[in-house]
Amino acid sequence: MSLIFGLAACTPLSSGDEVVRDAEGALDAGPSDAAEEMPRRQDATAEAGAPPDAGLDAGDLPVGCKPPGQRGNVVKRMLEITEDTRWTCDTDYELVGAAVVRAGTLTIEPGVRVKMRSGSGLVISREARLVAEGTPREPILFTAAERPARAGAWRGIFLLGRAPTSLPASSSLGLSAADISSHFGGTDGDHDCGSMQYVRIEFAGGLADEHTFPASALTLAGCGRRTSVRDIQIHAATDGLGLVGGQAPIKRVLVSAPSADGIEWTAGYTGFLQFVVVQSFLGAGAALKGSQDEANPSSTPISAPTIFNATLIGASSQGLPRGASDSSGLEAGIVLRAGTRGTIRNSLVYGFAGSWIDVIDQVTAQQVGQDLSVANTIFGEPEPRMNPGFPGSGAEPGDGGRDDDGSFSEEQAFRAPALRNGFPGARFALARPFDAPPARPDFSAASLVNSSDLETSVPRAWQDVFENAAYAGALPKIEAASERGLDWTQAQLGDGQAWTSYPQQ
Repeated sequence: MSLIFGLAACTPLSSGDEVVRDAEGALDAGPSDAAEEMPRRQDATAEAGAPPDAGLDAGDLPVGCKPPGQRGNVVKRMLEITEDTRWTCDTDYELVGAAVVRAGTLTIEPGVRVKMRSGSGLVISREARLVAEGTPREPILFTAAERPARAGAWRGIFLLGRAPTSLPASSSLGLSAADISSHFGGTDGDHDCGSMQYVRIEFAGGLADEHTFPASALTLAGCGRRTSVRDIQIHAATDGLGLVGGQAPIKRVLVSAPSADGIEWTAGYTGFLQFVVVQSFLGAGAALKGSQDEANPSSTPISAPTIFNATLIGASSQGLPRGASDSSGLEAGIVLRAGTRGTIRNSLVYGFAGSWIDVIDQVTAQQVGQDLSVANTIFGEPEPRMNPGFPGSGAEPGDGGRDDDGSFSEEQAFRAPALRNGFPGARFALARPFDAPPARPDFSAASLVNSSDLETSVPRAWQDVFENAAYAGALPKIEAASERGLDWTQAQLGDGQAWTSYPQQ
């Protein structure tokens, strides 16, 4: 099974940007490039004096880098990289088709902006690494080249590694299955796919086999624990973050306005996540979705992430417009299916039209209370719920009248006193979770989220990356301007600037 890049028919190509498809549908530079393939693919066509991006505001301009109207625009067609390469912020980079780092390290400096044509994407093979380390003042931006832009305007970023997954060794992502650079997985649990920090990814995602691979803006497949992904915003994507096997640790990730699922794990992901925010909208899917393998739930390794301090925000009772509903009919906080295991602690699930937690299929239900648990978590609402937060046994809302989990009762399982979950009802509120651009939403709690019902210990394997926080959810209550620095989603830099942004299109 593979996810192959395609170029949408509506992609505007400049003169000389001829692109053809190979027999599998993957993009290729054409037979005329055969004699000088590698040197030519490293070259770029400069288009100096490119107009400013419609989706960027003054708050996005990195210090030390030229503003958009003063940068050159480097177009790279069917790019292949086979040695250490560095991208700097004196120009913008515009990618057409699949950009593949087959070997070496691609280093992207702070302030770099990468514009992706329709159908394009970036694949980092397991023989290569990506080092994209921005700063709060100089974040790295991946965005759609065309405006207006929508979710799925380009394919996304794929980091492929050699850590174990439950999929066959020939599994591939991003390119034709015949291309060895698309393969992922192996036996190296520590494999280093690279480092990402202060990176914003906009309008990405694409089509995939939802039962096997998430169609995510950022996908880590077989990435090991030496991989570092921190301080990432994924905005207006289809699925936000996809974790396919491996055990990469993830910290401080904001998934804003996904059209489908926020964060999804599958195929033996056993990593660690802490301080994550998913801001959902009506018509989206699940803020968190976990699975193992629908065809073979007992395949190993079995998905079992450890998640602390997640804030999952639904759009119920916010007066927001409705969109096309997901397959279950209602947006949900957490969906657990296909035999996944996992541990979720010290989190906040707030304001969903559908279930707070939905367990799907009997195999997954049998794990609840054993190797699958959600505890020390607050389930809050801005107003009284219209649908049950936890479904009871039997057919559930959105299931089309069928019992999909063998009469498992989420209501009974997750309200068990021993789990120390909290239910403040309609008395709980977040500050401003749905402010419209150019304002930035505020995900901090309007009331104090702090109690003795927090878990302070983590598995020994993750003690080196765990940060003790005296609150549930990804953010504390921010009571004064002097405390705004505690909000990692904004990291105020003065003059209303922040490293995150929420372009409407």
